[in-house]
Amino acid sequence: MQTFTVVSLLIALLLAGCTATQDSASDNPLLNELTMLTGKDAKPCGMVALGQKPDAAWACAQEADKRDSAYWIAIELEGVDSDIWHAAMRTPSGQYFVLEYDSNYMGAPGLLPRFKRDACETIDMRSRVSHVIFRCLRIINGEFTRQVQHPRSS
Repeated sequence: MQTFTVVSLLIALLLAGCTATQDSASDNPLLNELTMLTGKDAKPCGMVALGQKPDAAWACAQEADKRDSAYWIAIELEGVDSDIWHAAMRTPSGQYFVLEYDSNYMGAPGLLPRFKRDACETIDMRSRVSHVIFRCLRIINGEFTRQVQHPRSS
């Protein structure tokens, strides 16, 4: 009977250990994507909530960039029926990206995330009254030929 109790206890401990490992990963798809792209050692310059000023987070990103370090910054925008975030990042290899995240692009119940990512030569940020624009400058055919603004306005 003692053998059964010891074996049961060992199984319970092993299962608890597996559950703790699974729960240690973030349940936030945006944070998971940013970490995957920039690495675990990237400077997390902030997730700026809707209506908050991004100045300190952007200053952090610029400082990390001056040190040639990976970083990310994400800014929440107003969505109709889902969470909308725009992010700017630099990878450990020095590649810049602007990322758009929509937690549910179909507007259906549940989580149905979509990511759109643009590679950039440089990233600039402009604050507007109601939102922030990340400007992504890309090289096409060896020249700076196209500038994309996020969010896209209609």
